[in-house]
Amino acid sequence: PFGDCLLRCLVGCVVWRDKGMVRPISYLLAFCLVSAITASSVKAGSRDGTDNFSSQLAANSSQTAIGFAALAVNDVTGTIKTKTKKVKVSDQVFLNEVIETNPASTTQILFNDETVLTIGPDLRLILDEMVYDPDSNKGKVVVTAARGLFTFVTGSLSSESYVINTPTATIGVRGTKFDLFVSRKGASTVVLRSGAIDVKNVTSGKTRRVAAVGTATSVVTKNSEPTPPAPPSPELDLILKPLANPIELQGKKPEQVDAVREDVEEKSDKKREKALKKEEKKEKAIAARKKKKERKEAKLKKQKEKKAAARKKKNEKKAAKRKKQREKQVAKRKKKKEQKAATRKKKKERKIAARKKKKERKIAARKKKKEQKIAKRKKIKKRKVVARKKKKEQKIAKRKKIK
Repeated sequence: PFGDCLLRCLVGCVVWRDKGMVRPISYLLAFCLVSAITASSVKAGSRDGTDNFSSQLAANSSQTAIGFAALAVNDVTGTIKTKTKKVKVSDQVFLNEVIETNPASTTQILFNDETVLTIGPDLRLILDEMVYDPDSNKGKVVVTAARGLFTFVTGSLSSESYVINTPTATIGVRGTKFDLFVSRKGASTVVLRSGAIDVKNVTSGKTRRVAAVGTATSVVTKNSEPTPPAPPSPELDLILKPLANPIELQGKKPEQVDAVREDVEEKSDKKREKALKKEEKKEKAIAARKKKKERKEAKLKKQKEKKAAARKKKNEKKAAKRKKQREKQVAKRKKKKEQKAATRKKKKERKIAARKKKKERKIAARKKKKEQKIAKRKKIKKRKVVARKKKKEQKIAKRKKIK
């Protein structure tokens, strides 16, 4: 176990060297020394079977090993679903595993892509996603820090492959090393050590780019935007110190209160409360503006409706007036038409009467003429009858005379 741990330490050193982040010789020696100290506990665990948890879990479940613990100081636990184990040097870590440390423990995890994650005291971290193809050097690393502090050093994957989530922020890296502190109530502070980072608020999506080494940005609440980059406070630098030299925590008891950490937590809580009050005030102001706007809109709507009603009434009056005018015009045209029709009828009747009278006169004239003719014929006939009678009487008288 000692040889294996030492080999892994050297691998870690080579990784850091290749990444251009050579640590002090004293730290590397301390790192290897801690590994050597913990090797005896690993050997003892192997004898009583308790250290076979990782291998048994990997063999008996569908969990995927995504790296191993290169360092474990004091009490570090890993939980997968309902199974909890103590994390020791050389133990594998798995996908979806929850890593937790107490106030006096720390661990360092080396992922398959050579990403180095140094976890500080009082931390809860979830290994959400780790996909790595060494042949194509493609993959993705996603971790969620619920609370605590850690140092993140990117591995061999491209920068956009790394995502770190906290209760208030999402961190995207650009070939980076950074320290992260997440308070117990979720406020997140990121300190850039090399490269660049994009810190985005989880709710609003507002993003802040941090490119100046040694500066920090904070996302205090789920709605607050990342603060402008500025140097971290001395207290924050002090509680981040164990991440650079984890051996300092060796032998420390969890019951010992870290006054500086509690002070940082308290200040973070105060900032959070202040930000929450500010947000509440802002929300109230927004709500008041919204209410005022709604009232204004309601008033405008009412005025609009009133104007619309007035226009409608006016239009109705105009329409009624136009209708009346049209009806009047129609009645006038109808009357005129009727008058014309009556005139035409009267004229026609006069013409008919004239024609009838003319016809009657003609008939009367013809009748008179006929009667005159008949009277004339009758007179002529009568004269002829009288003449014949007279002639006859004359003949009779003549004969009578002759006799």
